[in-house]
Formats: sequence, structure tokens, C-alpha cells
Amino acid sequence: MSPADLPGFLGLDTNCLIYLLEGQSAQRQAVMERVIHTGRRSVVSTLAVAEMLVARFRRTDENSSDALAAIEALPGLEIVAVDVAVAARAAAIRAETGLKLPDAVHVATALYSGAEGFLTNDIAVARADVGLPVFLVDSLT
Repeated sequence: MSPADLPGFLGLDTNCLIYLLEGQSAQRQAVMERVIHTGRRSVVSTLAVAEMLVARFRRTDENSSDALAAIEALPGLEIVAVDVAVAARAAAIRAETGLKLPDAVHVATALYSGAEGFLTNDIAVARADVGLPVFLVDSLT
């Protein structure tokens, strides 16, 4: 499957932001660049932003405001705050699937926002019945 075959509105897991902005894997970064730069909309939770910034805060030489600016500048990306509705949906997803709460929050954010699919590289999320199609970054070419 290619990034062009993905739905037009995707929820993104934190690992997608890491692949895109941290450059830890050239192949995954290239896939994520094709996902982001195809004119589709995407959504992430504020929790994903926090998770993304952890590594920056651990590296005291890094500026977290640069990473935040890079996230906010991604084309078509909406950052959605975790409110009571998202929290309640995440709790239900966790109860039904056994996913870890952060994963449930990411999926709940996508569902709450009307996303047509969820992109991750987390096998546990891909195996769970979360109420929308789940796609793995490593399955994209």
C-alpha cells in the first residue's frame, strides 16, 4: 500500500511525528513526508505533542519550541486538545480493547475528530478493534 491509498483524513500516532521530525529512520521519514505532503488532513492529540517533546527536554541542548513550531507548521495537521468528551471516549476504548491509555487517547482523538483512519506503527493498536481502519507505517511503501 502506498501513502496515496490512505484515507483523506487520518489520525496520527506520536510515532508518526517522531518519524517525520526526528529523522531516526530515513525510510520511515520518507513515508511520513509522502503522507503529510499529499494534501490530506490529519489530526493529533495534544498528548502526542507532549510525548514528542519529551526527547527534546531530555536533550538539554535541544530547543522544544523549535519542535513545537515544526509540528504546528505541518500542512493539514490539526492539534486537538484532550477534553472531557475525548477523555470519556478514550476510557471506553481502553475498557473495551485493553489498549494503554495514551494509545486510547490518540484513537479517541481521531474518532472524535471524524478521521477516516488511524496511522501508527504500534502493532497492539493495529490488532485492536478501535472503530476505524488502522494502518501501519511500516506497511507503506
